Amino acid sequence: MVNPARPMVIYQRMMINLDRFDLTDVELSLDEERTTLETNGKRGNIRLAFNFIANDEIIGNGEKHMIVSGLKPYEQEMIDALVDKYVQGKAAYKA
Repeated sequence: MVNPARPMVIYQRMMINLDRFDLTDVELSLDEERTTLETNGKRGNIRLAFNFIANDEIIGNGEKHMIVSGLKPYEQEMIDALVDKYVQGKAAYKA
């Protein structure tokens, strides 16, 4: 897992392919089959793949490539604290 005390995520590159440009009601959907996380010790490479969908049709796709550093073993308590901090920050922003 990413170290919540010192997260290091670097956006490497992003690619988008669109087959159509004439639609306005477009949604993003995670492509779980193409999304990957490869780890090597405390470092990792992430490929976050997604599809653009309109009228139940895939009209394009994309990928975001990221590098993560400072990985450590998974600890549920640290994840819970990270989620709580995020929720509090989101609530404070909305207020």
